[in-house]
Amino acid sequence: LERAADVALPPAAPGKEALMVIGTDGMIDSWLARHALPARPAEITAADVAVWTLLPEHGKPIAVISARDAAALETAARPLPHYGRQSWLAIEGGKVSRKGLWPFRPQSVTVLPGS
Repeated sequence: LERAADVALPPAAPGKEALMVIGTDGMIDSWLARHALPARPAEITAADVAVWTLLPEHGKPIAVISARDAAALETAARPLPHYGRQSWLAIEGGKVSRKGLWPFRPQSVTVLPGS
């Protein structure tokens, strides 16, 4: 991997843009710090490849894929599509060793009285 890549994904619906960030561990850690985003979750700190999702204040989801090196990322590419419903994954030796879902965050909607 030569550099972390920011790839804007096509919106699933109008106004629902997403971002995918892929890079080596050092690149991803720098990118997260530069954008004032939380560091990688504790659940996946010691993995060959760590995959997780973020939903920052601006509301646009971010998928992060952080790899020890290019070879680890290439090995992890095969199982990744099978875990789309997970919030986070730890991949070691090309196999998912840990996975999970983030706790549900309730959202509130303000309803204004009609006129």
